[in-house]
Amino acid sequence: MTDSYGNSSRYYTVSANFGFGIDFGYNQKEIIPTKAKPFKLEEYEGNGKNLSIGLLLGGESRGGNTSPNFKDFGTSYIERTNSINLNPIPGMPALNITDFGVLYQIGKTSFY
Repeated sequence: MTDSYGNSSRYYTVSANFGFGIDFGYNQKEIIPTKAKPFKLEEYEGNGKNLSIGLLLGGESRGGNTSPNFKDFGTSYIERTNSINLNPIPGMPALNITDFGVLYQIGKTSFY
């Protein structure tokens, strides 16, 4: 991940997921600051939540950071993810539907 100032870091997220989903493919995330200032890398660390919906060849996810009690949403950024899904087994037309489900996630992100 790289912020508006050119700082970058690898990260991992531990999350609890509620719902059902299948997804094979490529995801692209966009961070949208909610304050009138550019996004800083350290704002990504901490608690967050998002809702993902997938159908057929694509999916959408909306999320953001939250306080430790998970009551608010998007305190310093909103995250938008779009996905394009690929057939995991080429030549199997029945598996072209590779994105399906609704998933709600809450998690905690940390940097390496």
